[in-house]
Amino acid sequence: MNYVKQTTRGFTVVETLMALTVFSMVVVALVTVSSSSVTNVNFMRNRLTASYLGQEGIEVVRNIRDGYIASGAGWDSFVATFDNQCMSESGCDFEPMQSIAQGDGMYSATGGSECTLQTDDASGYYSPLGGITFQRRTPYCRRIQFVPLSDPAEHGLKIVSTVTWQDGTTPKTLQMVDYIYEWQ
Repeated sequence: MNYVKQTTRGFTVVETLMALTVFSMVVVALVTVSSSSVTNVNFMRNRLTASYLGQEGIEVVRNIRDGYIASGAGWDSFVATFDNQCMSESGCDFEPMQSIAQGDGMYSATGGSECTLQTDDASGYYSPLGGITFQRRTPYCRRIQFVPLSDPAEHGLKIVSTVTWQDGTTPKTLQMVDYIYEWQ
């Protein structure tokens, strides 16, 4: 009897299916990692922007306080000017661009329920809606609240700058707190 030895080489169906399974698992893992990385980058970008906006809110209040004291109007005038809007529970925000446009160094406080910030992509400035009109609404809302200190003799205020935004379907909040005092 003559036996013919087959020398054809190739993959069997089982080997091919196993290779495709391993390849598919690797692709799914890579897509999952990439997707979560993009989500994390977006979250961190939004949190960093919110952090900048919160700090900017505190710096604007400091600048306004310094302007009142340097102009001779004094601490009491500063507190009285923003007493109605900024000491309420809902807080206020400030319109820094209006000050720059008018050139007078004065800021106007904005109150009410609308607190969405808008931005100008060319300059990078943020401003509350209702002030100077910019190109694009943002997902951020900033509220600044003045809280009197427990001891009135300290001549100071607790400044709470709260930034809220929507991250997908989850509402996020970042709150920054600082204290300012009459420095005269």
